[in-house]
Amino acid sequence: MHARGLLDRSPTQAAAVLKELPDTSERVGDARAVAQAAVVRGAAWAIQTTDVFTTIAELSPDARFLLQVTRDGMIQIWDLDRRRLVVSRGYPAGSRALWTGKAILVTREGAAPELFDPFAGTSQPLPVDPIRFAVATAGGDRVAYLDEHGGAGVLDIAARAARPLWPGHVADEIAIAPDGAWIAASDRKTVAVLDPDGRERTSHPAAAVRLFGSRFGQIGVLTPDKVIVCTLAPQPAWTDVDLSAFPQARALDAVFRGRELDLLVAPGKVVAWNGTHAWELLAPRGFTAQLLAAGRDLLVVPSLDGKLHLVDNLLGGELHLPTPLHNLRLAARPGAPRIVALGTGMILGFDLGMPEQLRPAQNMSATFVDDDTLLLWQLGGDTWQWYDVRTGASTPFRYDARGLVEIVDVDPDDGRVLVHELARDASLVLLRKGRTEPQRLVHARVAWGRLVPHGGFLFATGDQRLFAADDGAAPREVASLDGTVDAATTAGATGFAAVSSKGELVRGSLTGGAVVRTRIVLGTTGVLAADLQGRVLAAQDNRLLLWDRDVVEVARLDKRIVRIEPSDAGALLELADHSIVLTSLVPGEPVKTLLAASSRSPLISHDRKLIVGQSINGQLTVVETPTQATWELPSYYNTPDLMTIAPTARRFVQGFGHLALWTLPLAPSDLRRWLDERTNAVIDGDQLTWSWQPHP
Repeated sequence: MHARGLLDRSPTQAAAVLKELPDTSERVGDARAVAQAAVVRGAAWAIQTTDVFTTIAELSPDARFLLQVTRDGMIQIWDLDRRRLVVSRGYPAGSRALWTGKAILVTREGAAPELFDPFAGTSQPLPVDPIRFAVATAGGDRVAYLDEHGGAGVLDIAARAARPLWPGHVADEIAIAPDGAWIAASDRKTVAVLDPDGRERTSHPAAAVRLFGSRFGQIGVLTPDKVIVCTLAPQPAWTDVDLSAFPQARALDAVFRGRELDLLVAPGKVVAWNGTHAWELLAPRGFTAQLLAAGRDLLVVPSLDGKLHLVDNLLGGELHLPTPLHNLRLAARPGAPRIVALGTGMILGFDLGMPEQLRPAQNMSATFVDDDTLLLWQLGGDTWQWYDVRTGASTPFRYDARGLVEIVDVDPDDGRVLVHELARDASLVLLRKGRTEPQRLVHARVAWGRLVPHGGFLFATGDQRLFAADDGAAPREVASLDGTVDAATTAGATGFAAVSSKGELVRGSLTGGAVVRTRIVLGTTGVLAADLQGRVLAAQDNRLLLWDRDVVEVARLDKRIVRIEPSDAGALLELADHSIVLTSLVPGEPVKTLLAASSRSPLISHDRKLIVGQSINGQLTVVETPTQATWELPSYYNTPDLMTIAPTARRFVQGFGHLALWTLPLAPSDLRRWLDERTNAVIDGDQLTWSWQPHP
């Protein structure tokens, strides 16, 4: 498929090519997979705009709207979700503007500033002297400004009132904290940090050419020959950033990304500084003098080869501009997963599909309990937590685990988690989502178990007996085998099956009745499961057996079977080399390889519609089991470890120590409509073009 070959160099063009595929094509399944790969890599959308040079581009606090100011004084507000112009209003050339919540503060030479509401189409002059330069808090509720005479002040937007700051100084630079907690101002000799009421908190001699800040009480100062950082808590401290490891380095731009300071330095490097030492973060091939923070502490660095380089504390990647942009200017906002690039006559937008770092889970293990909840814990630690991946809220609880801990089963329908503890003896412990009291179920020399729907569980304690227990009820024996119970499984809504160390295979109902028995030839390894019809599946070495009326061999593989997952099409089998094959469970029918061998066991979702595993080159491969189509994820995070997958929500966690949470898109059968919602790029012959551009 031609579109697949375009993915890594032009995902937008790949998406445009896929729009040409007829809905009746036999390759729609593959096309949907490639479309998902394009969207994850960054398929851009575009809006036609003016050819006049853009002087200011800023996203609204919610990143849904774009403020564009051009050299001729035109102010335009764009609805980025709907890709349309909201309003356009002309002002004198050289006018400036910035977001203050849902309104725009417009400033121009020799005139009082005004608040312009682009949605109501109204404007209100403010009783403030003309403003030369202004900067707002993250929410836009307060604005720090310099008037035309260098006087510093702070403007309360709700009160429409201004307060002068730093009297007796002619300031030339000013900055404000994202939450408005401080204002920094400088003249040509001194940098001062002030409270909103004007009280000076600290000052430092420096000839600043730029001031900027972080949300953690840090102020950055660029001077012609050095970089200084002021840290306000616990006591104000001023530190010169040591760039001696980078000879002749001169800072051209800087931004705080969380607590880390990132610097664009000549000649052509991006350097990071964490408060104690500096290191090279990125060396783009040619660069523009602009750094931006976006998303969750994501650094955006444009380069002259048409790429936007993306870096955070864990991940690295790039976006490809689908078409060259002259006079490039970028707009992004911390916390918002959107980046906008403006050039002559065009606005390009990217809605990011990168994984996010699970910061609360650093050096922890994770297991999905349901589609939105992770169980987080640390080996050897006694503090566990339920973590909501949508809100970031966590519920910690104390669990004093004994010995080695393993999560052996999860029921996503009711949020139960079965934990196996192994010390001198063994225990089974039940955790319930949202609850903080672990429940010890079984304690014996040997113990293992499986959860049963509707609150029950199966377990054995190292002898010939198999037990079941309903929620809160006393255990009861449901079967006795001719040897040690080696494995058991649920089968259908109320059924069970078990196999003994001597090869006896039994099945029955948890509601009572006779236990049916048969025998199989054991191998060196075995796996027990049931298909979606409740028929028993038993793997012994490389043989797959199915027990309905009789035990029949349905497949013989070239490697041992180590996992069985029932699916709508039969069963998914993981082999000893971690490849995945699909069997129809029809005796004699060939199996189909869905995922090639790798060094790690793949993740399979609870609904068996999604497989995530490694490919030969170390990239992650996604298998859509309903269509058997595959696609590769971009190499944003260079680790082979796969930790856990959501039951149905197309989320999974990758990594060890530092964890990345992926959320994968799902293209529907109406592929063209889905792609049109994400990009308005189209193909004209072999060329990429846009929906508003004329076509011959």
